[in-house]
Amino acid sequence: MKKEDIKTNKFGDILSKELGDFGWRIKWSKDNHSAVCLRETKQIVIGKKATLTLFLHELAHALSPKDTKHGAVWGDLFTTLVLKYIELPAKGII
Repeated sequence: MKKEDIKTNKFGDILSKELGDFGWRIKWSKDNHSAVCLRETKQIVIGKKATLTLFLHELAHALSPKDTKHGAVWGDLFTTLVLKYIELPAKGII
């Protein structure tokens, strides 16, 4: 399996777990490092070289109420997603 396929599967699995069957999908962008959440079309558009953290950032926007931007609700959701999906080193966090 190619590296891109592994990333596609991982992001897709996370999207399915978090948004279920609400019609959201991932669209891959030619701009390698960018990402955006498009509510009107229920898409997270993400560059092929974008990181898991950036994907989770946009997923937090998808999960947040409309027009939340980077407020407290979005921040709480983003933090929850990071803690759930990114393995942090046990040493040196605090």
